[in-house]
Amino acid sequence: MGSIPIFWLFSFGKKGRREGEFLGPFGIFWYERILYVVDDLGHHISLFDERGSFLKRIGAFGKKPGCFSYPDSLVIKNGLLYVADTGNNRIQILSPNGRCLKVISRWGLWGRFKNPRDVSFDSRGRLWVVDWGHHCLRVFTQEGRHLFDVGKKGREPGKFFNPIALAIGPDKVYVSDFKNHRIQVFNLTGKFLYTFGSFGEDLGQLKYPSGLAISKEFLWVAEWGNHRVQVFSLEGTPLFYFGAPGKDKGYFLKPTDLVIDPWGRIYVVDSGNHRVQVFQRKNR
Repeated sequence: MGSIPIFWLFSFGKKGRREGEFLGPFGIFWYERILYVVDDLGHHISLFDERGSFLKRIGAFGKKPGCFSYPDSLVIKNGLLYVADTGNNRIQILSPNGRCLKVISRWGLWGRFKNPRDVSFDSRGRLWVVDWGHHCLRVFTQEGRHLFDVGKKGREPGKFFNPIALAIGPDKVYVSDFKNHRIQVFNLTGKFLYTFGSFGEDLGQLKYPSGLAISKEFLWVAEWGNHRVQVFSLEGTPLFYFGAPGKDKGYFLKPTDLVIDPWGRIYVVDSGNHRVQVFQRKNR
């Protein structure tokens, strides 16, 4: 863990189909003291309070508006849910109660998604979408009008091999370049700035980085392949990591996403263990 201690607080969820259980949790989002957990294999979104108590579910398997196929993530803007409906190759915009208001799936003559995996808004109010299958980022207005794309398939800086997640700060976009085992950083116009990370298990190395979260000082990375959470400075300097493969508290199996609430609690989607684990960073 390095010099900054992280304490395990509690966990919630287990494998199952009942309320409060998960089949394959993937994404998580915190909004107004409610946790939204996207269950990829369960084809729904489960809502919990901050103590991990189940509140309700949104969605079910299907192609109709308001239904999902292997959804991976969501972001909330002005109370509306923007959901990466990965298996249906679309973004759905939902009301708070889950009613579909709009679908983003096509634009122009040939614009299509191929397994969109993550969504986020920038400081200009634009929606960024990680297009896994087309190895790029796609940027839209809040209403769903396509603006521009960033990147294409490749190993060189600024290119991607199955990007999976992103986190956006005031002026930078951080992207988990999953199969290139690195984090790439762009400005809000899509210009490549720098990259960090390489394949491996040591501090500063990555193995299939997945979900990202930004706090005031740090970039937090859920490492799917190394079964841990690794923490970097916002400039890419590796600082510490916590977790290891396992099923006990504080251990992970293929963590996919994480979110940090305003009080510094760290909620990690421990996907392979079908739970969310909650941690706290000790105050300085």
